[in-house]
Amino acid sequence: MAAEKGGIKAVFDLICKTTGIADGKLPIAAIINWLKQAGIVSKETGITESDVNKTHAKTAEDKKKMTVEELQMSIVNLAKEKKMDPKELMDKLASSGPPQMGKVQEVADKFGAKFTK
Repeated sequence: MAAEKGGIKAVFDLICKTTGIADGKLPIAAIINWLKQAGIVSKETGITESDVNKTHAKTAEDKKKMTVEELQMSIVNLAKEKKMDPKELMDKLASSGPPQMGKVQEVADKFGAKFTK
């Protein structure tokens, strides 16, 4: 899927575009959601949200957002810390596609509808 069409950068750019992010930096919460969807943050890998936050703090200049280059550096650092193959994690992330945002929008619409009636 995304891996054949440009890898992590293509998916990262797609997430930025679909969420209206113009500065090319994704919030750490969006990164964590993407990592969860890709199966990188999971019990199976042993990688936790805390691990991601620690690596992010060491890697990114902006403590609330991350560029695609910082994300790639963070993935490499996470892989080294967990004695995993960075390429395998990058491939998982690239092939997972952007996080599913549709359900969040549905809930927001329903919640908002209660206040507009």
